[in-house]
Amino acid sequence: MRDSRNLGIDLLRIVSMALIVLRHILGFGGILENVSLFSLNYGIAWLLDTAAECAVNCYALITGYIYTNAKFKYSNIVSIWLQVLFYTAGIAGLFFIFMPQSVSTKIILFSFFPVMGNHYWYFTCYFGMFFFIPFFNQLLDTCSPLLSKKLFFTIVILFSILPTIRHTDLFGAADGYSFLWLSLMYLLGGLIRRNQENIKAEKRTLLFVYLFCILSAWISKWGIQFITLGLTGTPNNGTLLLLYTSPTMLFAACTLLILFSGLKIRHMQKCILFFAPLTFGVYLIHNNNLIRENLLKNACISFACASPAVMLGIVTALTLSVFFSCSIIDLFRIYLFRLLRIPKLTQWMEQHYFVRNL
Repeated sequence: MRDSRNLGIDLLRIVSMALIVLRHILGFGGILENVSLFSLNYGIAWLLDTAAECAVNCYALITGYIYTNAKFKYSNIVSIWLQVLFYTAGIAGLFFIFMPQSVSTKIILFSFFPVMGNHYWYFTCYFGMFFFIPFFNQLLDTCSPLLSKKLFFTIVILFSILPTIRHTDLFGAADGYSFLWLSLMYLLGGLIRRNQENIKAEKRTLLFVYLFCILSAWISKWGIQFITLGLTGTPNNGTLLLLYTSPTMLFAACTLLILFSGLKIRHMQKCILFFAPLTFGVYLIHNNNLIRENLLKNACISFACASPAVMLGIVTALTLSVFFSCSIIDLFRIYLFRLLRIPKLTQWMEQHYFVRNL
C-alpha cells in the first residue's frame, strides 16, 4: 500500500483540510471581522487566512493529480454521496432532537438531497465535475508536452490573470466557487502529474514561490486598504489577490502540489495513511450549515481582542481540536459503513451495473 500511494499527496490533503478549518474559524468564527484595522492582531489573523487561502485549490488540484492516472469508477461518487447524505441527514436529525428551533421542515427535507439541497458548494460542484472526469482524462491523454504547456497557460491567463487585472469575473468562474473552476483545477492537477518529470525545481525554490505569493497577497491587502482609506475614508476589503482565482492563490496551490508530491516521507507513514481518508469527513462535519450557523458563527469574536499570543494560541488549539474531533467522528462513520456493508454494495453496483450500462 505504501508503495502504491504518494504519501506526500496524502500529507498535502491533511494539511489542506487543516488550513480550511483554520480559515473557517477565522472567518465564520468572527475574528477577521472584529480585529482592529491595521493592528498586530489584524496582521496576524489576515496573514494566517492568506496562507490558508489556497487550501481549497490544493484539494481540487489533488483530485486531478490522483484521478488522471487512476481507473475511473462511478461507484466512487456513490460512496461520496452516501457519506454526504450521512452527515446532512444525521446532523439535521441531531439538531431536530436537541435544537428543534433551528431546524425547519424544509431543512429536514433537503437534508436527504445533498446535491439538490446544495448543502456544500464544493460537493455540489464536485458532483457535477465528477462525470466529466473520463472526458478530461481523454483530453489530457491527447496532449503533447507542448500542447500541455499551451493548455496550462491558457487556463492561467484566461481564468486567473485577466479577471484579476480587470477585477471582474470575466468568464463565469465565480471567484472559484464553481463547477468551472473545479474542472480547471482538475485539468491543472492532471497536467502537473503527467508532466512532473519535466518540472525541475528545488524544494527551497518551491517554498520561496509559495511564501512570495502569500506575502504578496497579504501586503496587497494592507496596501489597498491603506490607500482606499486615505482616498475615500473607507477601506476597501483588499481581497483582489486573495480570491481562489487570483494568480497568487493559484500559483501558491500549484507550488504546494509540486512540493508535496516530491517529498520522500520515511516517518509517520501510518499516521498519514490514517488521517488522509478522514479529511473530507472533517469538511462535511465542521462546515455543515447547521453547525456553522448555530455553533461556529461568531463563536470566536472575543479572541479578536486578546493579546496576539493568546489569539494565535487559541486559534491553533481550536483548529487542531476541530480537525481531530471530526476525524474521530468520521472514523466511526467508516466503521459503521463497513458494518452495514456499504463498501461492498458500491463495489457490487460498479461490477453489475455501472460497468455493464455506463
